[in-house]
Amino acid sequence: MRYYLSLFAVLLVTMSCTKEEQVSEVEKEKPNQIVLIFNKPVKNGFAINPETGKTSHGRTNKGDEIQVIDDHYMAHRLTFEEGAEYDTVVIHSKRDLVEMKLMYKGIDDLTYLFENGDSVLFTYEGIKPTASILNRKAHAEVVNFSLFIRDSLAFSDHLAITLLQNPLLKMREMRDSKMSFDEFFAQLDNEASARVIEETPLYYDLLDQWKKEGLIDEHQYRFRLENIARTMQISDLSLNRPDMEQQSPAGKNIRKALEDFKTRYPDIEAGRSDSLLYNSVYQRYLATAIAMQYRGKIEMISQEGRGAGARTLNHLQRYDSIRATSFMSPLEKKLIQYQTMNAMLSQPNFFSIANRLKYLTRFRNDFQDSAMVQSLIARYDIKFEIEDEVMLEGTNGEIISLNELVASHKGNVIYVDFWASWCGPCIREMPNSKKLQSDMEGRKITYLYISSDRKRKPWKASMKKHQLDQGLHYRITNANTSKGLEDMRIMFIPRYMIYDTNGKLVNEDAPRPGEIDKLKAEFGRYLSSQG
Repeated sequence: MRYYLSLFAVLLVTMSCTKEEQVSEVEKEKPNQIVLIFNKPVKNGFAINPETGKTSHGRTNKGDEIQVIDDHYMAHRLTFEEGAEYDTVVIHSKRDLVEMKLMYKGIDDLTYLFENGDSVLFTYEGIKPTASILNRKAHAEVVNFSLFIRDSLAFSDHLAITLLQNPLLKMREMRDSKMSFDEFFAQLDNEASARVIEETPLYYDLLDQWKKEGLIDEHQYRFRLENIARTMQISDLSLNRPDMEQQSPAGKNIRKALEDFKTRYPDIEAGRSDSLLYNSVYQRYLATAIAMQYRGKIEMISQEGRGAGARTLNHLQRYDSIRATSFMSPLEKKLIQYQTMNAMLSQPNFFSIANRLKYLTRFRNDFQDSAMVQSLIARYDIKFEIEDEVMLEGTNGEIISLNELVASHKGNVIYVDFWASWCGPCIREMPNSKKLQSDMEGRKITYLYISSDRKRKPWKASMKKHQLDQGLHYRITNANTSKGLEDMRIMFIPRYMIYDTNGKLVNEDAPRPGEIDKLKAEFGRYLSSQG
């Protein structure tokens, strides 16, 4: 009897709820997450050269290949465990529909659109991932539209529009060409843009057929068409710039492809709208449009090092210029300034600590968006104070300053190797470093390896993978707030330094371990002065 009374009470309360309360109850019942289950996932962050079996081009080898935009419009990369029997990744979101992308063949992306509450299983055939939605019926080819059109409709290994927009792909295609860069890229653009005109109607026919057969819903249908149009608009922005004296064949082809789209789908708008900012292709379009708006108006700044150099936009000037504009919506401006701050904070060699903190404070005051500010603070381990010391963390978690560490090894020459787990040239020098230590065994030399990895996990994993068990190993913990590190002006890694037996920095750009004869002579100078 108690059960029936309870059930009656629940029914009575439910029937007496207002419409607003019922909506609230529905909101509470939404899972607000999408569960991705990967069965033996394969890395696609780098492409494999079939001739050599080695990686040829790509973006990441860390498994962080899942790309998603969160409810605050910020892009994130999530990681799966390569080869795991099953690995689960949860995307948290309150949105009804969430776009998710997987890296593919190093420089390509496969795009999916999932519903709130979906559970999705990814299985692999070779490097190809296939998504299956477990909690509802969905047409497999619609779910895997990106992979399907690449396998069945594209005229080559990649979509023509992907080839048109990706410099790394163009470089790979150029390997055996004797033409100059400009000539080859122009020819490739012309060929790829002509193929865009041939390929895109095939996508339209497929989507229209699915819609006619009831296999694709309106959301998926418009999402796919808008992405095709927006991707072509990105190429149009770069190929048909106002400053061009003459329109190239590639520019004409892309403009024709866009006109064909508008003729076929006049009701699908391709203008700007804040409602589209959860779409990664639209965010890329917006960023490209803003970049073109400021093309030639923002100065480039350069850094030079031994055998290396780099350039970047002056993001301080860019921030101030965008701040003064009125042609963007408030939300667009906030997102673009967030991306500007991200670029500024990720390049500490170009922008001083004082300026980075100044502009981060300005961003916080301009937009009062705690989620974006906290994201930047967490990503770059920002502390709103400037420290004099370079603080280090040892392999056992002990914290010590660089000055204290150098002082503790007084009496020895100290050879410092600044490196990082993601730095290929750094890793390639490690065998030479081991040989150096073997050759100089018994000499009063301390080998100090200092990693610039922001996180402990990749640092430790790289040490284990490359068997870096010789010397002393530490990681910088305050790279973004250390005035001492900034004063060392380490623009590029690997970078090597030598301290003499009195703890004085005597060579701030020492020879690499591979330059063993030069390095032995350098060591000899300071070891001989010891006596």
